Amino acid sequence: MEVVFKEGMIYLKGNKFGKKTWRKTWMVLYPPSIFGIGRVELFDLLDGGLTTPTGNASKPKSPQGRRVVQLCDCLSVVPAPEESCPPALPNDDCRAFYLNTTQRSYILASETYHDWVEALCQLAFQKDPGNTESREKERGDGTEIAMEENELYATWKTGT
Repeated sequence: MEVVFKEGMIYLKGNKFGKKTWRKTWMVLYPPSIFGIGRVELFDLLDGGLTTPTGNASKPKSPQGRRVVQLCDCLSVVPAPEESCPPALPNDDCRAFYLNTTQRSYILASETYHDWVEALCQLAFQKDPGNTESREKERGDGTEIAMEENELYATWKTGT
């Protein structure tokens, strides 16, 4: 049985007849395991989140309105300060963020956005989102990687 890493209600921004609207969505984050790949599952909530496709108030399990995003397709998870939050949430508590994948970009918003960004970065990129050090600093010795001459490539020398 698969273990859920994080789940909860978020808002997903989408286009409907050319108008951008926020939709309540149930988001489930699964880590990679022997039972399946690491992924994000997004379920549309019916009636503004009061009921789910299964008819109860718990998490939805119906494939109707379900989207799956593989974590291996994630390119970045970054804050979206220029995006407004849903009118249903107070702006002080809500923050928007982008989930960019190889297929498309998702605009998501949540009151607990920091927890979602941290969880997504941890599973998709296997690192802490607050860590902005370069690869040289992560190696610990602070030295730069030197390029060596070989048969596959050679540096371009001028003035010869």
